[in-house]
Amino acid sequence: ASLAVHQEMSRRDLDQAQHATILALARLAERRDMETGKHLERVSAYCRLVAESLRALGFHTGTITDAFIEDLASSSLLHDIGKVGIPDSILLKPGSLSPDEWTIMKTHAEIGGSTLDGVIEGLQAPGFLTMGRDIAWCHHEKWDGSGYPRGLVGTEIPLCARIVAIADVY
Repeated sequence: ASLAVHQEMSRRDLDQAQHATILALARLAERRDMETGKHLERVSAYCRLVAESLRALGFHTGTITDAFIEDLASSSLLHDIGKVGIPDSILLKPGSLSPDEWTIMKTHAEIGGSTLDGVIEGLQAPGFLTMGRDIAWCHHEKWDGSGYPRGLVGTEIPLCARIVAIADVY
């Protein structure tokens, strides 16, 4: 019993360290665009609420488990991590972006997704990073296919990214 308790405490410590690392990296990206304030924490909390509500209403009950909700709350913090690759002249520009600047801004989804994909390739057990990659890549996709970067339609968009899209806008 002592060994089991010790292992559970070690797992919890690791989970907390992973969450803290994700939050630190996401906050570094967020610091480049300070208009968002506590945006990351709100998106995470909204994702948790939306997922719990969907499950309570009987939707996606095979997918939305307690583990899914925890991974979603953590991974949602990475949704805009690709903004670190956007030039300050665009990211921090006051006012509207030109069409060319908007095209560059939209690449943050591809930058974030492909960066996390590269990290995942080197891991035996990528865990929550797979969801983080899907979120970073797909949180600007739209049900009708008019989103970016891939123009995914409907259920082609991962459920986690659909939930983050709602939380991000809200």
